[in-house]
Amino acid sequence: MLTAELAQLVTKLDYGDRAELAGLLIDSLGGEDFEDEDAGEDSVTIALRRSAEMRSGEDPGITLEELMAGVQAGRVKK
Repeated sequence: MLTAELAQLVTKLDYGDRAELAGLLIDSLGGEDFEDEDAGEDSVTIALRRSAEMRSGEDPGITLEELMAGVQAGRVKK
């Protein structure tokens, strides 16, 4: 299945299912968590917690420019 076809199917999932899938995909990449505060939590729990923080305004997130700079640097900083 092509990535575009898969993405089209995924966008039809409800919020919770997309968050769970995102966590599973992150886990499948291996490696370590970027932040110590996430240590001991699985990716689904982290994704749901961070999503709630952003919806509440507790964490405003980052701009697209900050994200791209982090990606280019090899690491996204908060």
